[in-house]
Amino acid sequence: GGYSTQWGWDPKASEAVPVVASRAANPNDRADGALEADAPEAAGYSTIETHGREVGALARELAQALRLDAPSASLLDLAGRVHDIGKSHEAFQNAIAAEDRPERCDLAKAPQGSWRQGRHRYRMKDGAVRAGLRHELASALALFDVVRRHDPARLLGEEAEVLRAAG
Repeated sequence: GGYSTQWGWDPKASEAVPVVASRAANPNDRADGALEADAPEAAGYSTIETHGREVGALARELAQALRLDAPSASLLDLAGRVHDIGKSHEAFQNAIAAEDRPERCDLAKAPQGSWRQGRHRYRMKDGAVRAGLRHELASALALFDVVRRHDPARLLGEEAEVLRAAG
């Protein structure tokens, strides 16, 4: 199978795909690259709780500067506090491989040079590689699981009323 410039993925396509010339990076691309370059790295080690508290406080300050109401400010604070919960994933924690790494499983940030590099960055304890691990997705799935356990109907949103009415 291959790729068709007309249809996208096409198992019957066998033609060579034309090379697409790269474009010059714009300021947004450079900003994204900068965020990726230093995203998990910090001056020292920081726990998910500490980092979340700091982000939550910044989110609350921003909400106040924007004159948002108190419930919105509280919601943004909560979002900041839980946004990196997926960093508790075993493969993310095992990516911090420095010898001076604290013996804990809730680190959000680590100094530059503390992280495994390359394709085998995210490993499980059994050595299995979790290629493409995204802590952001792990965070979202963890939060969905919390809601599923405590208030499963909330996951249905407006459809919950329709299902109740249907019996």
